Amino acid sequence: MGGEIPPTKDNSKIQDQKTTSKENLSRSLCDRFEIFWKAYPKKRSKEKAEKAFAKRKPDEQLFNDLMAGLERAKTSEQWQNPQFIPHAATWLNNGGWMDEYQTTYTDAELAVIRAFNGALGERVGTVDESVFVEARAGAIRAFLGKLAADPEAWSRYFPAVRDKVDLPPHAGFDYLISPKGYGDVKGRMTIKRNPDGTRASGDWDKSASGIRAKAQEMGIAFSEEDPMPAIAARIRQAISQREQQQ
Repeated sequence: MGGEIPPTKDNSKIQDQKTTSKENLSRSLCDRFEIFWKAYPKKRSKEKAEKAFAKRKPDEQLFNDLMAGLERAKTSEQWQNPQFIPHAATWLNNGGWMDEYQTTYTDAELAVIRAFNGALGERVGTVDESVFVEARAGAIRAFLGKLAADPEAWSRYFPAVRDKVDLPPHAGFDYLISPKGYGDVKGRMTIKRNPDGTRASGDWDKSASGIRAKAQEMGIAFSEEDPMPAIAARIRQAISQREQQQ
């Protein structure tokens, strides 16, 4: 028989078990990778992703953890912009499924939302604190950072806006805590007012926001590119014309 050693009953079973085990493992990894690849939002460098996946050799538990982590990442604010989604190989090599993402507002962030709702909610609409928006949470943190020199400033901000500012039509929570909205509102607060709350005459030209508000009040068209002095000059001309007609 050419020196062949006939397989015994026992060693035949061992050989079959080794072969079957190896084939099942490869097939299992392949199937799991295809599930992962189908779910991954950025289809780039598939071969590198396969190598990174094979290196991890995820068993059922690890694979479930990996897929759960992928779903969390896909709902994060960062991944809403495709350019910030890492390649799958990078994500796998870095253990991306273990990254933590904020899913609820912190106590400090909730306090800011509630302060807004209490002061301005009825006027411009409330913010639903039960619906977490990662971008909004980040904006609140930036807003609090801007006011870090005065830790209690945020608690006075919304009541001051309510009592002293004529808000533009698009004003809401996100606008008021944004750098642009905060700067605009602070400018409007500097405009002096009469005891009855009306704007004191002659003070509209003390800030860019005051000039814009006066132009809108008088129906004078302008664009964001128009220099403030030019808009103010048109306002003064319009005021002069009205006074002459009276």
